[in-house]
Amino acid sequence: MARIPRAKPSNIFIEKVSGKLSSRPELDVLLGKLREGDVVKVTRLRRLGHNHAHLLDVVALFDNLGVDLVVLEQGIDTPAAG
Repeated sequence: MARIPRAKPSNIFIEKVSGKLSSRPELDVLLGKLREGDVVKVTRLRRLGHNHAHLLDVVALFDNLGVDLVVLEQGIDTPAAG
């Protein structure tokens, strides 16, 4: 949590399980709540998907919904790139 900038998020989802597990309840809740204009911030890209294929699906969903992605430790910021 200390790495998340001090913006006032409306929702914070913390997943305590490995990214490789197929059951990621907090990620599932997050994906179900996304709306156009939302910004998802994660510390590392690998925390977002079960595997590479799932990560690509999640990023495609973000794109389709108009959701921006910021990966703090890797300097990825889709709002800045667009």
